[in-house]
This record gives sequence, C-alpha cells and structure tokens, in this order.
Amino acid sequence: MGTDYDSEYSEKTNLFGADPSALLGRFWDRLPARGRILDIGVGQGRNALPLAQKGFRVVGIDPSAVSIALTRQAAQDLGMDFYQGSFLDYQAPKASFDAILAFGLIQILAREEIQALFSRTRNWLRAEGLLFITAWQRDDPSYPILRDSWAQIGANSFKNPEGEIRTYLGKDEILDYVTGMRILHHREGWGLKHRHGDGPSEQHAEIKLVAAKI
Repeated sequence: MGTDYDSEYSEKTNLFGADPSALLGRFWDRLPARGRILDIGVGQGRNALPLAQKGFRVVGIDPSAVSIALTRQAAQDLGMDFYQGSFLDYQAPKASFDAILAFGLIQILAREEIQALFSRTRNWLRAEGLLFITAWQRDDPSYPILRDSWAQIGANSFKNPEGEIRTYLGKDEILDYVTGMRILHHREGWGLKHRHGDGPSEQHAEIKLVAAKI
C-alpha cells in the first residue's frame, strides 16, 4: 500500500466528505443492534463515527497516524477501538464482525493486496455479515493518463515513483472476488461529482457492492 494521507488529513477537514456513505445508510438497518463493525481505512471517521453514535461497536484501522489520532479524539466516549497499520497486518478472530467497510480502498491496492483483502474479510465476517466495497472501473478518466505515465505492476494496475498505486477493475470483475456470497447491491457507473477538501471537482467511474456472507 503506497498512499500516505498524513499531510492531507492534517491540512484538510473532511477530506473524503462529511457525511457517511449513502450506500452504508441504505443497509445499516440490516445490522444487529450493538453489532461489531470493522472500518478498513477509517480516515477521518465519516462512516465510523455515525455508526458508533448509533451504538455499533466499531473498530477503525488505518495506516495513517494522523487519521487514527483525529478519529480517536472525535470518538471520545463512543467506545471505538483503533489499530494503526495495514489490514494486511491486522489480526482478528474468525467470524468476529457483522459488517466490514472497505470504501475507497481497492483502487490504492496492488492486485495481490486486493486478493488478500477479500480473503481476510470473508474470514472475519460472521454468517450473514455484510461486506461494503467501492472501487474504480477502467472507464475512470484517470485510467488512460496513468496507463501512459505510471509503471504497470499488474492487470490495469500502476505505480508511480513515489509508491502510489492505482488499480482499476473491469466490468463485473468485482463479482469474481465475492463468489459464494449473496449480492445485495451491485452498481457500476458514474459516481457523484465531489471535491477532496478544497481541491478541484472530480467524478469517478465507480463500482459499488454490498455482499452478505452465506
């Protein structure tokens, strides 16, 4: 994982937005009261904090020390737990979570890390536990730019000299990673226009998926 957000989190409030994901809002009433939720890439807590406020027991993990410090401070008295580091190093008992969030993560992972993500999350989910995923498609406007300027490290996966990674999935490819799970939501198309902090307006070709472990 080659992306470091420490400086952005330090300088910009609500870097990835202030409100929880609409996809999460659609499905959180399916989760058991006081259910355990793992937020991989907790960031500044846009999803984890509202869940903790609703009484869910949330674990937030992130490689960014700034992310963990800011979200821990915002989560005082909410009973959240934190782990600073990669999901690749995080250890959890089998079948220990009712939901796992991996928003905006796949596009910054190498191919072998994506495979590890799905393997680990499937193991960590309880029966009927929900996996929330977003990713980028090859139709994304950044794809041809990075394809021609970054080093290729895998299928539709690229890396720059600073170690940043971008990986794009093909149409319906996400379904290959969740074979044997029950698909509750799957949409591929253009996401909403948005900004990161005070940056320029962006719009991505997104994949959104919610799947239940059987």
